[in-house]
Amino acid sequence: MNEELRLYSFTNFYLSSIQQGIQPAHAQNELMMAASLGEQPNSDLLYEWASDWKTMICLNGGDFAGVNEWCGFLSHSANPYPFAPFFEEVGAIGPIEIMTSVAVVLPAKIFETAGLLRRRVLPEGVSYVHDKLLGEHRFTYNEDNVVRDVTFSQWEYELMQRLNECGLAK
Repeated sequence: MNEELRLYSFTNFYLSSIQQGIQPAHAQNELMMAASLGEQPNSDLLYEWASDWKTMICLNGGDFAGVNEWCGFLSHSANPYPFAPFFEEVGAIGPIEIMTSVAVVLPAKIFETAGLLRRRVLPEGVSYVHDKLLGEHRFTYNEDNVVRDVTFSQWEYELMQRLNECGLAK
């Protein structure tokens, strides 16, 4: 693929700082285990990330309901990216099994374009068109007289918006 990949995690903000760093690693392990068992679609992205990139971005996933919402969103059939939740066992945090983190591997086109959207004003040389009929969002980049079109599904566009609502885990 050659496009940079990052593993993003969405972790419960009620956990301590050290737990907010550990839980994403647990979710990453769940992702790797699911891929090794053949239960992870698009596991080639996961293996490429683990082999060539290894960057993890730990985000604040909100409270227990927020982390569950992230998992539900990533579970949508339109999601082409590998993801997995991590559930802390009974007694580790509370009297029930609790989802503490969800991890997903994302390509640069997602996190770079999310960065552009955060700016609220697109830089010179970048244009945006929403094709409502096709349900596509198209960004055109004109960098050094090289034009590149990047198209996103409605689900991917919503993912980028959601990423921009999350701060770093603390």
